[in-house]
Amino acid sequence: FPSHDSERRCLEAFVCGTAAVIAPIASFMDKDLITHDLPLPNGKLSMELREKLIALQAGRLEAPEGWLHKVEDLSF
Repeated sequence: FPSHDSERRCLEAFVCGTAAVIAPIASFMDKDLITHDLPLPNGKLSMELREKLIALQAGRLEAPEGWLHKVEDLSF
């Protein structure tokens, strides 16, 4: 699934991190302070990656070797 159109303009974007998992980006601002809205803020690729990552983290999908590490009970 391409994340750009026939003119090679970006259709969707996302950020990822430990707590955010994958969060779609609806718009961004360029260096000239011009805001650009993305046509697919919750695009197919972003959502497919998000759902797969959540399934891996929840144990509903088998993770590739070395992706998951069990954290033993921590006392704070």
